[in-house]
Amino acid sequence: MTDRNQSVHFIAIGGIGMSALAKILLSMGCRVSGSDVRENDVIRDLADAGAVIHIGHDAKNLPDDCGEVIYSSAIAEDNPELLRAKELGLAVTHRGALLARLFNGGRGIAVAGAHGKTTTSGMIAHILELEEKQPNIVLGGILPLIGSNAKKGAGDLWVVEADESDGSFLKLRPYRTVITNIEPEHMNYYKTEENLEDSFLTFAGGSEELILCLDDKRTRELASRLDKGFCSYGLGAENADLTAKNLKAEGFGVEAEVWFKGEHVADLALKVPGEHNIANALAAMYATYLEGVPFAAAAERLRSFTGTGRRFDVLYNRNGVVVVDDYAHHPTEVRATIKAAKDGGFQRVVAVFQPHRYSRVKELYKEFGASFGDADVVIIDDIYSAWEEKIEGVSSAMIVAEAEKNGAKPLYFGDGEKLLDYLAREHRPGDILLLMGAGNIRDTSERLCEILMGDEK
Repeated sequence: MTDRNQSVHFIAIGGIGMSALAKILLSMGCRVSGSDVRENDVIRDLADAGAVIHIGHDAKNLPDDCGEVIYSSAIAEDNPELLRAKELGLAVTHRGALLARLFNGGRGIAVAGAHGKTTTSGMIAHILELEEKQPNIVLGGILPLIGSNAKKGAGDLWVVEADESDGSFLKLRPYRTVITNIEPEHMNYYKTEENLEDSFLTFAGGSEELILCLDDKRTRELASRLDKGFCSYGLGAENADLTAKNLKAEGFGVEAEVWFKGEHVADLALKVPGEHNIANALAAMYATYLEGVPFAAAAERLRSFTGTGRRFDVLYNRNGVVVVDDYAHHPTEVRATIKAAKDGGFQRVVAVFQPHRYSRVKELYKEFGASFGDADVVIIDDIYSAWEEKIEGVSSAMIVAEAEKNGAKPLYFGDGEKLLDYLAREHRPGDILLLMGAGNIRDTSERLCEILMGDEK
């Protein structure tokens, strides 16, 4: 475990995963400092909690009494703070190793998968928090119930989102694991689908209890390779232990009956839309059932679940126009988010997508192009590079071309201001304006809301 009196410095502390760990260490009594290139709400919250924050990366940011430096896979080897830490011979720890050090010291529930892990882990944390199980929580999004992406609980029970993007989830030793799905993603790290699937198999093999979604082809294949038993859930798989029937969309929510091994055990009513969220809820209900929470009680707790940050986040709902901001950045997520909007009964779904990372576009541009079928208007923004270098020949035009092949008529402006102006000028009553991406598309969403509210005056 981390020394409670230790001074720990985080490079890029404002990231969702880094900030969660910083909050946990602050709650444990550690002295925490960190740096980032710009201020955001998470950084302001950390400063309010006692962290010393520096804007900009500089070797001088490391405190004189620093005992350990935390970094993530996004940090370049020539980062001045990282170089200074190595020069001083300080302990230099990857974010995933720090999470493992904390998590493995307790009894942990981990949620892994290409999609749904933030919402599923958020639902588990929501249920356990309301059931007064006092879990330790580390999420990839803000959970409204606790107003944060992290919380230090009173006991040894942990709920975490396991990050497969850089293989660091293999450092975790969960007591209970949920795997929502497995899809080719982060292939710049894994190189081959076989490597990806083998990593999930290794991860699953290290857990005492497994909960698998049998709707997903690769997860079913993983199940067939296991030499141990497992629990299962799904919406379409006939042999799943836990399933849902009679799904019905209700505005921004969805309802269903929950059935366990042939018995109707609960009625579920969510305030978040989409069939995919019913599946997420089944996973959360199964995980908490094994923790002693009856299915009906878990369903009742989920009535108050309103999502996690940037997952179908309704920012504006006035005068017949709705603006939603969503983190969807993979074709499966984009398709599911658009379908959830379509099922809401709006006259038009206006889908704005900001691609995230050149490597992802290079790998999945054809799949992205096929993911907009339920949208009435499609707008493709420029690629948000994150920490990647530009890849020659890779651009949003690749997605635009594929979308056209699939029957869409996507718009591309090549200019954020023109895109914003179009949305402000061309929206109609009955529209849901759905802005999606893992980059800075949230800024466009918020500016659009400011314009719409200004028009009301």
